[in-house]
Amino acid sequence: MPEPYVAEVQVVFRHQQNSIPGAESTVLARVSWLKPSPVTPLLANRNLWNKFPELGVETWLLDEYAESGDANFPPNILPLASIHCQAARGRVDYTKPPLWITTTMDRVICFTISTMLKPYQIL
Repeated sequence: MPEPYVAEVQVVFRHQQNSIPGAESTVLARVSWLKPSPVTPLLANRNLWNKFPELGVETWLLDEYAESGDANFPPNILPLASIHCQAARGRVDYTKPPLWITTTMDRVICFTISTMLKPYQIL
């Protein structure tokens, strides 16, 4: 299964390249990608969420985002239409360190998106 990506949408804007006759404008989003946590309670045998893989529950470093241009993440600006679904994010305080936890808001877990740039994986 591909690695999921989750981002916080910061800005939505429209771009039109006026130098191309007849070019339509594109709606884009600037996002901040959450950084995956190397330590996660999701790998424990007795973890409640292991029973529900269809929820796509993932853990992330609390209050940390990937640097813009980090080659391990998709671009920070992408077509808005390439976002498949929303993710719900909560905070897990019983772990050391505390973590963000997310689940997809889609009925079916989705990992791949198609963009004009190249395919990436997000929730």
